[in-house]
Amino acid sequence: VSGTTVSLVGIGTCNLTADQAAAGNYAAATQVTGSIAIGAIASVISPISAPSSAMVGASVIVSATGAPSGAPIVFSTTTPSVCSVSGSVVTIFAPGSCMVIANQAAAGNYAAATSVSVTISAESVAKVPTLGLAGLLALSCLLAVAGLATRQRRA
Repeated sequence: VSGTTVSLVGIGTCNLTADQAAAGNYAAATQVTGSIAIGAIASVISPISAPSSAMVGASVIVSATGAPSGAPIVFSTTTPSVCSVSGSVVTIFAPGSCMVIANQAAAGNYAAATSVSVTISAESVAKVPTLGLAGLLALSCLLAVAGLATRQRRA
């Protein structure tokens, strides 16, 4: 307390007492007390940065940012039959959905953060892009032109 300013420095209960001395024709005021409950600062974890899919056998890095409390972000998985997590490295070892969870414990004046999650689709084979009708027509034209050019060089 400094004058009429109260600085909150930690979690808990701040008990305050107010006094006023006698002055002039006035007697001292009756002492008044009060308290302020000080709660923890809310913590929020940013969305997890991770690829949307990965091949079986791949290892990918995940990341997230939490409160500046000093407590680390801890990653884990709820799908140990599909992937494992060690630190911020997720290893995919079976096809399916790999669910990664990020948690941050309470520390200092910060409350524990609500966990966040992300799903990584674990693919057993690479997805091959497909051509639509427009792509097939363009490819057909390109091959036809290439064929004409080859015939003209031979002639």
